[in-house]
Amino acid sequence: MLGSNPARRSRMNLSLSALAMQALLSFGGCAVEELEECPLGTEAIGGGCFPIDDAGMNPDSSMDACAEDEISCDGLDDDCDGEIDEGLIEDCDGSSECSPLQRTCESGEWLECIPGDPAAGCECDEGEERSCGTDVGLCSTGRQECQDGTWTECIGGVLPAEERCDGEDNDCDGELDESTDSREACGIEVGACAPGTLRCVEGAQVCVGAALATEESCDGIDNDCDGETDEGLRSLFYADVDGDGHGDSSRTMEACSIAELPGGAEMWSEFGGDCDDACPTCYPEARELCDGRDNDCNPSSGEPYLTFYFDADGDGVGGAHECEACDVSECSLDGLGDGEFVMAGGDCDDTDPERYPGNAETCDGQDNNCNGEADEGLTRRTVYFDEDGDGFGVTSRQGRACGAFGDWATRAGDCAPEDANAFPGQVRSFTVPRRGVGGFDYDCNGSETRHYNSRSPSSCGDTSCFFDAGDFPPFGYSGTVPSCGERAFGYGCFSAGLLACERARRSVAQPCR
Repeated sequence: MLGSNPARRSRMNLSLSALAMQALLSFGGCAVEELEECPLGTEAIGGGCFPIDDAGMNPDSSMDACAEDEISCDGLDDDCDGEIDEGLIEDCDGSSECSPLQRTCESGEWLECIPGDPAAGCECDEGEERSCGTDVGLCSTGRQECQDGTWTECIGGVLPAEERCDGEDNDCDGELDESTDSREACGIEVGACAPGTLRCVEGAQVCVGAALATEESCDGIDNDCDGETDEGLRSLFYADVDGDGHGDSSRTMEACSIAELPGGAEMWSEFGGDCDDACPTCYPEARELCDGRDNDCNPSSGEPYLTFYFDADGDGVGGAHECEACDVSECSLDGLGDGEFVMAGGDCDDTDPERYPGNAETCDGQDNNCNGEADEGLTRRTVYFDEDGDGFGVTSRQGRACGAFGDWATRAGDCAPEDANAFPGQVRSFTVPRRGVGGFDYDCNGSETRHYNSRSPSSCGDTSCFFDAGDFPPFGYSGTVPSCGERAFGYGCFSAGLLACERARRSVAQPCR
């Protein structure tokens, strides 16, 4: 009996909504899993169920091939067209030509009986009315009136129309979109794309089973189905034998990534332009070296000569005399005197080893670090102008400096700025006046102190005539003590030969301080 095979019934349990979902997934370009089973008379293609083109077999039927039309309301696809029980309609009990009642089969079940159209010529009672048509699907019932013994057309209702793929029951048979598959080929067969078949799925014609275009990826496949493979995604790489990051522009390969190439990043580079791929110091924009090679791949740049400076004072920094060469051995010392060439230049005084750039500043009034300033950064104190260089300056002529040097001193109180023998604390005596200001106040204490008074030595020993330099021998005036610088007679010890000293009367000028 038809419908008695459980396996066939199990195949029929695959719902139409599941088929529609499979078709939509396939049309969206996603990977679609193959259906495990399809209804009898169909086969799985690209994730959807499609009618078998050749005659299919119905193992539970007495037929040895598909029927021309559906045979019975049994939930089976007897005509192998991919639809079940379509077009099966029968008269209900009590139906007649003039009062027809009919029902439709849907998925193995008969639907409710509904009135049909009476046959032509059916008689009726004048003025009688009745409902006509159906309320199934898009249809609605209307009214018929008996005129002149016959029923008029059904007025006011919506009659069945041809079924369309729009998700509606246009022919009012209780089914949606049945037999509305276009079955036309859709899609393209280029690259990764493959054609499918137009099927009616949820009210729209959907390309089922097609492989659609996706975003192009670098995998050797034409993913976007434009006839090109990996376009815009492959990069050009250059063979880099010396590993300097730049390759030979004449030896190239295209790849999605450098890792795909033989040797990988150790043998290839994304940058070209290397003028010598056997020289790791030769590549575009490299620093030019004194090695006889074109390091920066620019023949016009030439060798990068270094500048050396002649250092006459030996402080490690050269002066104005320069020598450009790749090596210092190329610089000549002829006519330059003692010294050598060094890399550093800028010495502001190549005759003074205490003056050069970078030297520490010392308190000497000199620009020791060659920055154009002297004694900068050192603690300053009050200094006094010392014209005669005796270590004492004039109190009224002051300045600020780190220390005493040149014409300046850190001590004040010089009373004779033009005489270096006159300064505070002087212990020597002099017989001539101070230069510039006169007087005999050589110790600047405000008074003149005489060296000799009226006393004279009573005798002289063997060594009495020998005294320290700048001092005077023992002496005393015999009369009035003269003023500073004035002469008078007196007695003193005077030299009388080798290691001999005698007391004698002489005229001696009075020394003072």
